[in-house]
Amino acid sequence: MTETSTTTATQAQALLAAAEFIDAHPDLPAPYVTSFNRGEVDLNYYLHINARGTLAEQKATAAAIVRAVGGDWEKQPWGEEFRFKTTRGPLTFDIQVQRDAVCERVVVGTETVTLPATDAQVIEAQPERTEVREVVEWRCAPLLADDAPADDEDDDPTPLEQWEVTTPAAVYATGDELGEEDYR
Repeated sequence: MTETSTTTATQAQALLAAAEFIDAHPDLPAPYVTSFNRGEVDLNYYLHINARGTLAEQKATAAAIVRAVGGDWEKQPWGEEFRFKTTRGPLTFDIQVQRDAVCERVVVGTETVTLPATDAQVIEAQPERTEVREVVEWRCAPLLADDAPADDEDDDPTPLEQWEVTTPAAVYATGDELGEEDYR
């Protein structure tokens, strides 16, 4: 088998895995699918674009996707957005929501900042000035906190558990910024 035919076969298997996941979960929104010629497929759920759904709906949808895929997820705060990311076999799942959907913005104080004078090259010229800004912490509860199974319930394995994870999933948290390390 040539390198090209091996890559093509691997890519076909990854696309079939993506199709099987999508078909097995008709209750989830359709992801944006990105296919790479090295046998990897990304399933992207951009729940924050154009404020798609209320904050509660974004959180509920993100939780449903995490529940369907299972396993550990990287958590990545990014400005006003929050990402959940994991890899299962040839599939990488990426969920993006508005940060307010999964975390509480808490003002813990204020700070006075001196802003330097600006030239009129790009924006209107401004003299040096001081500004009072909020100091904010984000407090995030576990995404699936309401899903804790009763002691007598068995967790059903997801169809994705049949594939070996090719990329280790590291739990990402920045401590002070997130407040909690485990959101699952």
